[in-house]
Amino acid sequence: MEPAKRMFDPAVQEFLRRANLEYWHWDQVRRHPLPAGWDASALWCLIKAARVANRREFGLQSSTGEPFRFWLPEGAQHDLYQTDIRMGARLRFDELDVTASELRRYTATSLMEEAIASSQIEGAQTTREVAREMLRRGRRPRTRAEQMILNNYKTILMIRDLKGRALSGDMLLDLQRSMTHGTLDDPSAAGRFRRSTERVRIVDERDNTVLHDPPPASELPARMDALCRFANEEDGGEPFIHPIVRAILLHFWLGYEHPFVDGNGRTARALFYWYALRRGYWFFEYLPISRIIARAPIRYGRAYLYAESDDKDATYFIVFHLQVIRTAFTELVDYLRAQRSRLDEAKDLQKRYRELNLNHRQIQLIQDAINDEVDEHTIQKHRGVYGVSYGSAYTDLDGLVRRGLFERARRGRQLVFYPADDLAERLRGT
Repeated sequence: MEPAKRMFDPAVQEFLRRANLEYWHWDQVRRHPLPAGWDASALWCLIKAARVANRREFGLQSSTGEPFRFWLPEGAQHDLYQTDIRMGARLRFDELDVTASELRRYTATSLMEEAIASSQIEGAQTTREVAREMLRRGRRPRTRAEQMILNNYKTILMIRDLKGRALSGDMLLDLQRSMTHGTLDDPSAAGRFRRSTERVRIVDERDNTVLHDPPPASELPARMDALCRFANEEDGGEPFIHPIVRAILLHFWLGYEHPFVDGNGRTARALFYWYALRRGYWFFEYLPISRIIARAPIRYGRAYLYAESDDKDATYFIVFHLQVIRTAFTELVDYLRAQRSRLDEAKDLQKRYRELNLNHRQIQLIQDAINDEVDEHTIQKHRGVYGVSYGSAYTDLDGLVRRGLFERARRGRQLVFYPADDLAERLRGT
């Protein structure tokens, strides 16, 4: 069969389709089972020809002046379509089977999850349980890792207020300063770009191989100006770039530049959220994407490396990021439906509440526990939430203990109340 005709063999076409759907790198192509009569190099040439023909520049250049490019293969276009119909301004609530008010109840939990995971990606060594307890109770951080998480949480909250502002160098510095407060060996490195004397490299800890050597510090002012122009869409009449793609490219761009001594990854992910919210994708407040990235740190790093090493093709990073968004959305839908089922179950327990002679404060505390919105409570916190006296707060909480619904322990001089592990079963009387 002639070479040109062999290209249209169904096995070859399927191989090429999968290569771009999953966006294989040469390392993956050469290890994958090949169609009969073909070698990896020949197939790679066909794959690259299609990619090069479709790619376009977006403004970022490498340290040596080579432009980064991207394109949108079929799989990426499908993910963007799903993002638009699910996470844009006209979210399909019927698909989620929840109301807008119910969704907003989960905002705090989602923001906490994002702050925790984003910090853990950068080495914050603590458990989700300990970190959530710190954020929920509002206690002071005890370790550098907890300070990183608290900083991340505060910065995400700050982003919601910044979405109406255009991006500037000063705003980038504010974000990094907020991310790194009290966690740097050199406190003066907070809120400024790295200096020429501060060498920042990404190194493989296993063998000290340099994976990425960012552009020199002397170029950062001009490079950050270019990034801000791209973020603010001051790109001289360039063709349209989908908002989510632009948000992803901002994430990639800042990560590539590595303009700070520390906090680059956390600030880059925060920049993605800022742009998505700015362009009306409000639902991203509920998507802790860093939790998904934290499960696949090797793939995350590899997406950067593939983009830099394979002809500056940022498509690798776009495809990976869209897969993360898709997974985060699917998991959130599953979570919300499970929560809705638990809420419906709680409504069925209204008769049981009356039988137990519970007041409205006790009922609300039980419902919060069922919804996983409270894991422990104190008399002081109860007084602050409901504006009652010490005696009333103690009576409320002690009453839940006496009914077998909550348990209590002593932490120093303070009494701590927390829901029984089998709270739902106890409410049903089983």
